[in-house]
Amino acid sequence: VRIHYSLEVPDGRTFPTASDLWIVPRGKFFFMMGAGTRQDEKTGPWADIEKILSSVLIEGKSGDPDGAATDSPLNRPGKN
Repeated sequence: VRIHYSLEVPDGRTFPTASDLWIVPRGKFFFMMGAGTRQDEKTGPWADIEKILSSVLIEGKSGDPDGAATDSPLNRPGKN
């Protein structure tokens, strides 16, 4: 999910922000991972977040029917 919103700090300044959230179900539980930056990317480029996401691999335990999925949507090319 991608959310765009404005973050306001106590001194009244606002920063247009973009946040993404990925939820990866695994049997009886799930992994939840999120990332965000300013929409103008002054606090970091989105490409840096994508680079980190491309390094994530979530594997199910071998032989565990409740968590047997072996690939993660986080590892698929393109935007999720």
